[in-house]
Amino acid sequence: MEELLSLERVRFEVIPVTSSDGKALLPRNISILPANARVTVTCSEASGGLGATMRTAQRLKDKGFIAVPHIPARIVKDTSHLREIADELQAGGFSDIFIIGGDMTPPVGKFSSALELLEELRALPVRFQSIGVAAYPQGHPYISDRILAEALLAKQEYADHAVTQICGSARALRRWMERIREDGITLPVYAGVIGCVGTKRLMRIASNFRVRNVLWFAYRNPQIAASSLVRGGYAPDKALNGLAGCSDMAGVHLNTFNCVEATEMWRRKFVR
Repeated sequence: MEELLSLERVRFEVIPVTSSDGKALLPRNISILPANARVTVTCSEASGGLGATMRTAQRLKDKGFIAVPHIPARIVKDTSHLREIADELQAGGFSDIFIIGGDMTPPVGKFSSALELLEELRALPVRFQSIGVAAYPQGHPYISDRILAEALLAKQEYADHAVTQICGSARALRRWMERIREDGITLPVYAGVIGCVGTKRLMRIASNFRVRNVLWFAYRNPQIAASSLVRGGYAPDKALNGLAGCSDMAGVHLNTFNCVEATEMWRRKFVR
């Protein structure tokens, strides 16, 4: 059996799904995940906005998981709205949150970046046990590498860990880790990879990207792109095998795209 980056220290990510009557629907067989697993919940207008994210997170929390809602800065209107969100999170008993910039263009309010939101959040009386932020080892189609590096350095003052964008290249991850450590970034980093996702689901995921983003992502992740064209879909064995022994990596963040059961069954094969 191949040696992979440890799959003991693992986080899972799911996408909100809402029924016709507005109820949050959890991925099939979600209970297969380890007890007390950290499960992050994405947030986008396409999947119902922050309301859907919060309802899904609450259902996960009720099942005993450590639910981590994503809060995109660009959907927050102003300081008053941020205070409402923070109060709701605290009242719901959420100790962990994940702050991203988001892709709402233009922003709905005063915040255009995660850093701006983090600075404002620090001024509020509400405190969270853990705050995660996004990192981009393969760059961003619209933001320069220099700006990304400066932003991550600034965000580490407010954050407890970082999770990388989906990356299928262990080589790119290793090189990026070396660069950020040289830049003085000491945040624990989780490698964001796609879980065990079938071909049809991969194709559907790709169809949700704008054309420019699809081409940009495919160029940097040819193995993932190729997997969307073959029977059986994708599993992250090769990417994680390339990170084996990378002691500087805090763990793995599995983007399940709601293929929770297949991803967890795959993970269990490598947990000793």
